[in-house]
Amino acid sequence: MSVDAAPPANEASAPVSTASDDPAQAPPAAKSASAKKLRSSHQLSAQAVFVQKVFLLLAVQFLSLWLLSFLFAALAAGTSWSFLKLSSLAGLGFSLWMSENRNSPLLSDKVLAYYTVFEAFIISYGSLYYKSIQQVQFLAMLSVYFFAGISLYTYQTKVKFVGTLPHLFGIAIILILTMLFEHSGLAAIVYGMYLSAHTVISMLEKLAQPSLPENPNVAVVDWDMYLFPLLNFYFLIKY
Repeated sequence: MSVDAAPPANEASAPVSTASDDPAQAPPAAKSASAKKLRSSHQLSAQAVFVQKVFLLLAVQFLSLWLLSFLFAALAAGTSWSFLKLSSLAGLGFSLWMSENRNSPLLSDKVLAYYTVFEAFIISYGSLYYKSIQQVQFLAMLSVYFFAGISLYTYQTKVKFVGTLPHLFGIAIILILTMLFEHSGLAAIVYGMYLSAHTVISMLEKLAQPSLPENPNVAVVDWDMYLFPLLNFYFLIKY
């Protein structure tokens, strides 16, 4: 009686190589899907960092404007109609220069800081002249609440920065803090809706683009162009 010999152990346990085990042998469709997924993940990560920087810069900008308004109001010995008009005209010129050079290397953090201080001076001076400094300070404070709230939202990773939810979050922060400290809930809601609409108009197109600007100051300047030049023009033409 003969017994067949068992195959050698190394032959029995030798793995069978398949094309699917080797990434290089993967089908072209699988490679394309993997590359597309990687690009999408990288784009979302870059977008998140860009959004964080933009809204943090806007929060710092309006915080600076709010604080500087108190300083300029305290230092102002008086106001002059002609000086206000010249300052407003200079503010329009500075805004035009910022808009024209928004994609230029000249648009540095230092230049943006100079622009913020200059606009804070013009807005404070004009508000003092027309006796509306307290209202302007109140709106500047609401802007700080809004952008600080959205900045806080961007640091969570559970929900993407899409749709109306981030803006509703910013409005909610405005409403809560205003109700706690200022008792002006209606004004908070109305101004919060304005800030939200303003932000959507100036930011939506950039976030939809496949490539974002390398410098977040570009988006900050674009947001500013919907506000500061209008205030400069208002102070210029108002009698």
